[in-house]
Amino acid sequence: YVFLTTGLLSRLGNDDELAFIIAHEMAHNILHHATIMRGGDVKHGIGRTLGRSGRIVRETERAADAFGGELMLDAGFDPVRGAAILKRLGGGDLGVDLFAAHDSAGKRIAAMRTLADARHDQ
Repeated sequence: YVFLTTGLLSRLGNDDELAFIIAHEMAHNILHHATIMRGGDVKHGIGRTLGRSGRIVRETERAADAFGGELMLDAGFDPVRGAAILKRLGGGDLGVDLFAAHDSAGKRIAAMRTLADARHDQ
């Protein structure tokens, strides 16, 4: 299941942004990230994004972005245009945030651009 709030939906600017959010969350489900998060290597609470636990959390987020981007491309959506929602959701680019589960919005958008470019070069 993927749940979306009306608050999030009200901030979306186009169908690609909606597809980005849904594909990212679907990717977590398909890749069984909940099992990884419940594993012993991922801490809960404030230490969740630090050390080894933080690396695992960020790896699952990057994997969800990458696989979600592939799902979007397969469905005819633009992951670069979709990832633009990240700038409006507070994914600032002010530097490294030790407590962040996700990379910065800029880095995530750049990753979507690389993914889309690679697909178009095939």
